[in-house]
Amino acid sequence: MSSTEAPQRGLSRESFSALSAETDRRRARLEVAMEERRFRLLEAIVAHPHRAPSKAELRWTSALDPATLYRQLSRLEEAGLIERGELPPGERREGLPYVFYRLTADGRALIDSVPVFASPEALGRRYAELDKPDEVRRAERCPRPFDA
Repeated sequence: MSSTEAPQRGLSRESFSALSAETDRRRARLEVAMEERRFRLLEAIVAHPHRAPSKAELRWTSALDPATLYRQLSRLEEAGLIERGELPPGERREGLPYVFYRLTADGRALIDSVPVFASPEALGRRYAELDKPDEVRRAERCPRPFDA
């Protein structure tokens, strides 16, 4: 290289640090998702016919006690993988669930990018074949706050 040629510039340290920070965030989300109970909850959300099961449906699907279910859902929310939605008070029906969970865009991207998750179609077929109690079947027919 002659003294008049400018050196080729690659990625700046700041750009590299920004890429590293994004990689760290994705890795942290993956670590959260790969914990067995949370992994199964993500599968149950993807498998659900509305892709937004109620807490009651998730409790039945996962067989987790309410406190454990709450902690695991909270962890998935904190990681930005799922979001919680509630029906407004005027749309709630007595005896039916009004709190539901669905994947966020980051949650969907994670599931789409990690080959360990079964396809949504395969999960949906497996969910459809479950012998569900009446309570879960009623919950499946509830309106969702995410319905447009």
